[in-house]
Amino acid sequence: MATREREPLPTARKATNLAAEDALLGALILDSGERGERIHGATAILRDTHAFASLENREIAEAMIELTREAKPVDLVLLHERLLQRGTLAEVGGVDRLISLIEHVPTAKHAMHYARIVASAWGLTEHELALP
Repeated sequence: MATREREPLPTARKATNLAAEDALLGALILDSGERGERIHGATAILRDTHAFASLENREIAEAMIELTREAKPVDLVLLHERLLQRGTLAEVGGVDRLISLIEHVPTAKHAMHYARIVASAWGLTEHELALP
């Protein structure tokens, strides 16, 4: 069976916007949406977790996506447990880091806007953004 080639993902980063990364993750922890549709929307925009400049943020995003793929909700407790299972909770800053993401997000309603900022900082142009 022939495999379909994916478009290459950008490797160079124009800029980094850690505030947008943190806001996106905090928003998704607070409200991942019914059946994870906000997480699906954010991953459609970002195309890849490598859009996160922070390796810690990338790991948190990957754990969220994993939960969503298993049809599990994403919240602070379940994300904490998943990061423990993956052996990466301390690596991402522990429970204090997760709580900090929630406490500093302006609003969960703007998650897709935060995702577009992260994608733009990664180097995706408006034309390349997959807008859900």
